[in-house]
Amino acid sequence: MQQKLYELSKEKAIHTIWLMSDLQQSDPLQAKQCLTTAMSDYHQLGDSADLICYLGDSVESHNLMHLKEMTAMQVEAFDQLNIPLCYVTGNHDYDYSNHYPEQKPCMPFYDAVRQKKNWHTTKNCDDFYFKYKLGEYTI
Repeated sequence: MQQKLYELSKEKAIHTIWLMSDLQQSDPLQAKQCLTTAMSDYHQLGDSADLICYLGDSVESHNLMHLKEMTAMQVEAFDQLNIPLCYVTGNHDYDYSNHYPEQKPCMPFYDAVRQKKNWHTTKNCDDFYFKYKLGEYTI
């Protein structure tokens, strides 16, 4: 039934958005496994998204080496799709900064998104939302 509804919706869709959230792993090996599964699911759907909306919790943990490794693997994977990405932070994206409040805030995935030309996020990491225009629609 779900597949039939999906196929019917594709006929009428003006835009397709890949909505995802919560990779949320503290171990890079587990994160790689979850990301590989997510990418496989996306490819099985036909690689047809116009936009990725990533609803936070890209990482989890306060181990900076792990955070950077998990960020790099996600950037590489999403970069290969060559489509825009909109990202908002989730509570676990703040794990490092919450664990080390005396240090400068550190959010590797948020920072990586801000550096990509066709990727979008909030101006400040503590903003609740931002707007993105997809055709005639504002997200």
